[in-house]
Amino acid sequence: MNKAFYELIRKTPNGRWDGIKRVYDPDIVRRLRSGVEIEYTLATNGANKLWNLLQTEPYINTLGAVTGNQAMQMVRAGLRAIYMSGWQVAADGNTAGTMYPDQSLYPSNSGPEMVRRINKTLERASQIEHSEGRITRDWFAPIVADAEAGFGGPLNCFEIMKAYIEAGAAGVHFEDQLASEKKCGHLGGKVLIPTSAHLRNLNAARLAADVCGVPTVIVSRTDAESATLLTSNIDERDQEFIDIPASRTTEGFFRLKEGTGLQHCIRRGLSAAPFTDLLWWETSTPNLEHAKVFAEAIQKEFPGKMMAYNCSPSFNWRANLSPEAIAKFQNELGAMGYKFQFVTLAGFHSINFGMFELARKYKDHGMASYSELQQTEFKSEQYGYTAVRHQREVGTGYFDLVTMAVTGGKASTAALSESTEATQFTKDAEPLPYGLPVTPLQTSTEPSDDSDYFLTATEDIRRSNWKIRGTPEDLQDRRVEITGPCDRKMVINALNSGAKTYMADFEDSTTPTWRNLVEGQKNLFDAIRGQISYQDSQSGKQYKLGPKPAVLMIRPRGWHLPELHVRVDGEPMSGSIFDFGVYVFNNAIKLIENGTGPYLYLPKLQNYEEAELWNEVLNVAEDVLKLPRGTIKVTVLVEHILLTYEIEEVLYVLRDHIVGLNCGRWDYIFSYIKAFRNLRKFLTPNRSEIRMTTPFMQNYARFVIKTCHQRGAHAMGGMAAQIPIKSDPEENVKALNTGKKEATEGHDGTWVAHPGLVSVAATAFSDAFDTKPNQIPIGQRTEDGLRHNINVTLGYLEAWLRGTGCVPLYNLMEDAATAEISRSQIWQWIRHQANLDDGRMVDLRMVENLINEEKRKWIAKMQNQNRFDDAADLLMKFISNTNLKEFLTLDAYEKLVQEGY
Repeated sequence: MNKAFYELIRKTPNGRWDGIKRVYDPDIVRRLRSGVEIEYTLATNGANKLWNLLQTEPYINTLGAVTGNQAMQMVRAGLRAIYMSGWQVAADGNTAGTMYPDQSLYPSNSGPEMVRRINKTLERASQIEHSEGRITRDWFAPIVADAEAGFGGPLNCFEIMKAYIEAGAAGVHFEDQLASEKKCGHLGGKVLIPTSAHLRNLNAARLAADVCGVPTVIVSRTDAESATLLTSNIDERDQEFIDIPASRTTEGFFRLKEGTGLQHCIRRGLSAAPFTDLLWWETSTPNLEHAKVFAEAIQKEFPGKMMAYNCSPSFNWRANLSPEAIAKFQNELGAMGYKFQFVTLAGFHSINFGMFELARKYKDHGMASYSELQQTEFKSEQYGYTAVRHQREVGTGYFDLVTMAVTGGKASTAALSESTEATQFTKDAEPLPYGLPVTPLQTSTEPSDDSDYFLTATEDIRRSNWKIRGTPEDLQDRRVEITGPCDRKMVINALNSGAKTYMADFEDSTTPTWRNLVEGQKNLFDAIRGQISYQDSQSGKQYKLGPKPAVLMIRPRGWHLPELHVRVDGEPMSGSIFDFGVYVFNNAIKLIENGTGPYLYLPKLQNYEEAELWNEVLNVAEDVLKLPRGTIKVTVLVEHILLTYEIEEVLYVLRDHIVGLNCGRWDYIFSYIKAFRNLRKFLTPNRSEIRMTTPFMQNYARFVIKTCHQRGAHAMGGMAAQIPIKSDPEENVKALNTGKKEATEGHDGTWVAHPGLVSVAATAFSDAFDTKPNQIPIGQRTEDGLRHNINVTLGYLEAWLRGTGCVPLYNLMEDAATAEISRSQIWQWIRHQANLDDGRMVDLRMVENLINEEKRKWIAKMQNQNRFDDAADLLMKFISNTNLKEFLTLDAYEKLVQEGY
């Protein structure tokens, strides 16, 4: 019979009705439909999105929204679904306009109206971005709505389900309480209806969805765990739980036996399983053992049956669980089959606490407290927050576009262009404490094709015929570039290495302690003036600058890093601007006198707006130093998978300054894991198996090469992190063959990390690339690969905490970018429950044991004091988070500064 329902509900994924039982036949559905076919696009699309997420993700976690704007911020922050709580509707979102407890006292149309309101807000957010020529995400996250106990019997359930579908809900849940006595699941006095009555309500809901032609996800909730009363003993499935000796209540209700709640939930769950898509049993405490008992009992009879779990604010989480157990709680629930997890009253608590805190501070400190809130908003822009520009957030620019359209482009009443927002919230006017005032493009879904992420607003740039301004003579030949930190010995060796250029690195290979930064700047100052020398304290060997040093470039830190040792107007300044400003101010004139110039590498860009900001910084610096426009030259590292869609825009906005792009392969792999962190299908194999010959990496390199050469810019290859093996020259060439084939693809140069590899890289540079068939990484996932990632991350973090940001490990030069790949892969394998080749699933407990084992190995090797305990603690913090931390150096750097470094 289910085959007929696929025909009745045409937009239904394959397998959607597997295991679903209906008590009515398709003819009834046809008879109940009207003569006009109405398509419920939001409800249908949402239901299919939700179903796909439930099928492909370990679990979906979300929060309860009580306003449209809350839901919009949830989607902007990356949550993939929205929960709509009846409790919150009762408290502050019902059509009666009053505040109620959660007892179904509000009008029954309130919930559907809240869903409609949320969808309208998400629609406006989508319209705003579309009008601006930049769609960053699918705004219409699926909404799971609370239908309470149906506000009556089966007919009421039928009607409220239709109302929710009309409003655009993707899923709806119904509970087994008596509607007229309905209570919050964490209140007393709950009265259950017979199991058979609840099943009739579920059937009514399914029938309504079928009549509408929508595959709505239905969730059955039971409150039997803490309910004490039952309306009737008519259903034999309930009879064993009735306290027969106890007298009935004054209302005539039967009393339920104490201590049987969990078993009663299981019995009701088994009864409802064929009629619903997910099962939810409301619990009194966050108890994983009880959750496991319920899950195993259900899945023993209904293998693969999905469940939902309320991570309720009614629990005192710290009183019930340790912080470590709380961090792992949702992962462990997900492994049991609890696929939809939510915090019902998150909206209520965030609104109330947020306003209370602001009012409390405002009472005592006035506008200083509000300004503090505003500064916090500015800082949050680096994570994608945009509501600080509230006029734009609600659609002023969108309606300006409407005005211009209806007046033929001649309106004089546009609202946003002359607003205070336009004049006071621009990049120049707003504080930039962390150096990143633009919203990086984020993604939580797989791009369906390339056109999804090429910007429509900048299409003219990509279509036009233009080239960059030009490249200085001493940057024309960049066949081999060497990179490394700015310590004195490294600076001398790198400049003397025979490489064409040396990139002195203040970013990934430098721990940004105050001493490292200041000494690094001093070392470069001396080198530029030919005054640098160094004597090894142990060997007595002297190091001096040779007659033909490499061309000097520097790499400042990325926009994401602050400089906490220097404050401007009370705020930490941008690490990027600090490194750049100190270097250029002290050395630009001298470099020009030497016949070269101030040349930079710019890291960690995620979109072309960040390149625009750099262009403003470069222009201001040239104006202050009275340098001709275009004197300062830069090469941009293409280190983020989404930046590849904007590299022509990067070249264009920096065209006076830019001379090339570089394929920053290590960070690019890290960005691949980070961008697709929530999609199991993008699980990566062992880190060592992701090479430039992997198709998605090869395509990235080829696209950069093609674009650069079309625009007259250099296309630089990425880093060869190997360290030379003195006893085996042939092994050096072999080690580089997989990474040094850029020349045959069209690269104009390559990077090495050690002076000993300059000649080897030059020799290997013409080797041809191998090819592989697939875009997504394939290969093995082994315990050895997992241990290697753990070992490398521990080794790097420990050295970083001691002040060394570039560490030789296993014949590779590891810096922050390569360590990021290791720790993000560990997180990814845990998050998506990857299986090793021997069949074992990677989980937090396994990784924690391996971390302890690898830590003991490291400690056993060390002859002196070390920081492996701190390194292990940081690694556990990174991998146990539900969300992938953006950069490991942020937490590590904060720890260093707290310790006085």
